[in-house]
Amino acid sequence: MIAVTTQTTNNINSRTRLKTRSSTISFLIAAFISAFFVSAEVYALGTCESIFPDGISSHDSNGYITFGSGASVKHSPDGYLETTDLNQPWLTLFGKSCGWAKCKSTGNATDKILFKNFISTNSTLDVYVGVFGNATIGGDGVTEYNELYVDNSATLEFSSSNSVYLIDRLEIDLGGKVRLPAGEYWINVLDLDSSADIEVVGSGTVRVYVNGSVIIRSGSEFNSPYIGGSGDPSELVIYTYSNYSQDSSSTVSAMVYAVGWIDIDAGGVLFGAVNAYGVNLDGGLVGLYGGTVHFNSSSQANTDFGDLCQFTGEPQDIDGDGIPDHLDLDRDGDGISNEYEVQLGTDPDNASSTPPDLDSDGIPDSLDDDIDGDGVNNDQDACPLDPTGSTDLDNDGICDSSDVDRDGDGYNNDIEIQTGSDPDNAASTPPDQDGDFIPDSLDDDIDGDGVDNQFDACPTDPTETSDLDNDGVCDNSDLDRDGDGIDNVYEVQVGTDPNDASSTPPDIDSDGIPDSIDSDKDGDGVDNDTDACPTDPNETTDLDGDGICDNTDTDRDGDGISNDYETTVGTDPNDPLSVPADLDSDGIPDSIDFDRDGDGVDNATDVFPDDATESSDIDGDGIGDNTDADRDGDGISNDYETTVGTDPNDPLSVPADLDSDGIPDSIDSD
Repeated sequence: MIAVTTQTTNNINSRTRLKTRSSTISFLIAAFISAFFVSAEVYALGTCESIFPDGISSHDSNGYITFGSGASVKHSPDGYLETTDLNQPWLTLFGKSCGWAKCKSTGNATDKILFKNFISTNSTLDVYVGVFGNATIGGDGVTEYNELYVDNSATLEFSSSNSVYLIDRLEIDLGGKVRLPAGEYWINVLDLDSSADIEVVGSGTVRVYVNGSVIIRSGSEFNSPYIGGSGDPSELVIYTYSNYSQDSSSTVSAMVYAVGWIDIDAGGVLFGAVNAYGVNLDGGLVGLYGGTVHFNSSSQANTDFGDLCQFTGEPQDIDGDGIPDHLDLDRDGDGISNEYEVQLGTDPDNASSTPPDLDSDGIPDSLDDDIDGDGVNNDQDACPLDPTGSTDLDNDGICDSSDVDRDGDGYNNDIEIQTGSDPDNAASTPPDQDGDFIPDSLDDDIDGDGVDNQFDACPTDPTETSDLDNDGVCDNSDLDRDGDGIDNVYEVQVGTDPNDASSTPPDIDSDGIPDSIDSDKDGDGVDNDTDACPTDPNETTDLDGDGICDNTDTDRDGDGISNDYETTVGTDPNDPLSVPADLDSDGIPDSIDFDRDGDGVDNATDVFPDDATESSDIDGDGIGDNTDADRDGDGISNDYETTVGTDPNDPLSVPADLDSDGIPDSIDSD
């Protein structure tokens, strides 16, 4: 509790209260008040001319107006009051109920005000203003209170910075005063002691809505012209969901509407107008000073009733939800409150006239901080129209919750998870050679050349599908498709098939250049036209021109003597003019030839080693046996010895020659 006082502590707890209350509420009132409690709505300035056509009116066909002796309504426009039952004395000594004439009944009640449910508060904040104390509340922005207690001769003023106050209990003790600026005051219990005053300050209209009965105690002034204010009834509207009564010697300036009855005691004065189920103005002593209502039609016209008279007449229920329209925050039952529909220009009484509300939360999209109802405000929601998501990682306009490719890298989220890349990171992508957004590990045609991997000899080369020689180099890029060692171009040039390994041109040096177009067929570094041995990679010269290349030619200079022999005997194996003696021309120089004359007899045993026709000289006469007519030197020719049967090679085998003429005797004629 907040305690405000100018007195000592002993005075703070002293409270003198008068508790007299009326608790009678008719069954009609109880039946009328709805059990529905809903939050407040704000409407434009309304008019209640039909509710307050005169100083006193009844709003129920079973209602009444009763005048006691001396009671009256002053300044009635025509003397006719809206009621079905008018009761007044037959004879009065001092004036009539409607001035100088008796009031008459129109036979009709006014419309009822079908007002919204009372707006209560759950505040626990109490304010206590002690005896002779002064306090102002609401300046700090607080507008809801549990109990406000204004002690004896104390003053409580409400700040004009707020337009609506909610109060569970307002209690004003003897001589206490409350000052109200224009605005709405929702008071659950209003407890006024004798001589308690409520003053309206400033311009505008104060509207007081009281859930319980309102009792203005004797000597109390409520917006009275006698307590410093203007006392203009247009400055105060009192609406009670129950009953209203004024004790004697009390003065009120207001437009008063009670769901139940209104009773003004003799000597009680009300400036303005009243309307209730039943109105009773008590009579005064011997007909003097009965309860009085002073009607002022201009005050009624100048009163700001707010939304009080927005709904009048018999309760309606457009949407059939059991809540009367005047209490129904959504009269047409379209899920959008009347307030929102009025604000947006749709018809709150037509269910087919409804503003868009994506999340069906009752807040139209144009006013909803979270249109899709996903718990993320629109300004933070990348997908404000999608309740399943609030982020859009790749800013493609598709919410991540619905986006099959959240990071916008072209790869389906599921595929990225399957292949181990991050579906929420555009820089994390699986290998995809052909850029078809099917990862290579899942792509039946990795290189995108239209041939499935299983049939593609070059599955990672989009320009290739075959590899004829299986060398790992695809055919379109392979200079030797058939792998025969000869370039495709050469094969075409020389007329062999570059796609057939068995169709291969000769290539002695295996340098990949066919011999027919190879300037150095044997690959020995010497061009064919200067190479004496163009087909022998080990040879380039042929000194003697014998067709045998020098490196393999045992007689390079062609002089008939082998290189080795010439080297041995000191002649030049590379000079055909440098030739060692070779009597028998057997290629072995004589100096190292065991049979120089080549007659088959070694020099050592050959009597004639330099004569190929001779090798022996039996008779030692210096004539070789082959040419010696008498080999054995016995004086008889070889022929004669042969003829006569002696041995021409044996000097001891000599035929008789008597005359020693060399003719054996046996054949000598002389």
